[in-house]
Amino acid sequence: MVGLPTCQRAWCAPCYKALPGEDFLIYRERDKCTELIALNEEDNYLAARPGDHLFCPFECDLCVFHCLLGRTPQSSSHTDQRLLVYIWHANLDAFWSRRPGTVDGLRQLFLQQVKVGESFGFEMFQPLGPFPQGYDSAIKTAIGVLAQSQKPGRHEAKQKYSSVRKVRSLNTNLYNASVRAAVENLVWRSEKARFVATTAPSKSEWYNRFMSSFHSRVGDRHKRDAAISIQQMLAIQEILIEEWDEATTSGDLAEQRTIAETAVFFLVGYCCSLRGFELPKIVLTELKSKIVLVGQPGGDPAHVGVPMVGRFKACTNATQKLLVYTTMETASGLLPGIWVN
Repeated sequence: MVGLPTCQRAWCAPCYKALPGEDFLIYRERDKCTELIALNEEDNYLAARPGDHLFCPFECDLCVFHCLLGRTPQSSSHTDQRLLVYIWHANLDAFWSRRPGTVDGLRQLFLQQVKVGESFGFEMFQPLGPFPQGYDSAIKTAIGVLAQSQKPGRHEAKQKYSSVRKVRSLNTNLYNASVRAAVENLVWRSEKARFVATTAPSKSEWYNRFMSSFHSRVGDRHKRDAAISIQQMLAIQEILIEEWDEATTSGDLAEQRTIAETAVFFLVGYCCSLRGFELPKIVLTELKSKIVLVGQPGGDPAHVGVPMVGRFKACTNATQKLLVYTTMETASGLLPGIWVN
């Protein structure tokens, strides 16, 4: 596929190597990337299958090109040829929203039904086209998605699906804000719900097919945040204790306060499971109240209260005051209560 690297595929596996005797997978070198492909799926997304055009809204590449630019493509123009490639691949993605077995089964049934109509002297099915002049299947949005998917991501060479799909949201929101939506959309209500019938191109049958197949082709790549381990937290606390001792010996009160605030940021955030943007909501001036729950012998250990002020998730939009408790000392050796004091 010219211009669309195959390493966008969901089964791209740069670290895999072919092993002797394996016949259920095919390893193919392309664009400095090893593809991990199941047997008989070598041509998936690279070519249409018999019957694809029967079960997916379809306009040929030249018709789509003419609708977009009002002329035929020029063989000498690199831009025209590149646009044809994107149109071609958008149509292929729309076709491949169905599995090969599904398409073949529907095609066989279609041919059987055509013969039934011929035996009685009528046409069983209405013509599928042509589409009217000015028909918008959202091909522009699809081309935008394909072009965006080729741009560098924040952490990877190509943008992932969760980033690229925002192109559809952008086009839908722009349509909803346009005069077309005000004139063409219909709104009706049931007793407890509100429904909208929209003519937004990004909600069309063809575009839904395209996005479904595009998602299957590129897959999902997740980059989750790694949790801080207890060993890391203990090491951080050890460093803070050493710095505290040095500041205490020198009598530097400003440095002591900075170290204590840093320790509270790390340890209270970790022990109370607070998010980074929630930690600044701790009211340091209220910590002098020393809100403590005294532990009981053989029961719960002592806890220290951490007052917070601000807006919090799952609460109202108004400013809230919360009191979050954490143990004075964890079983692993963290000392949030000491640092709060």
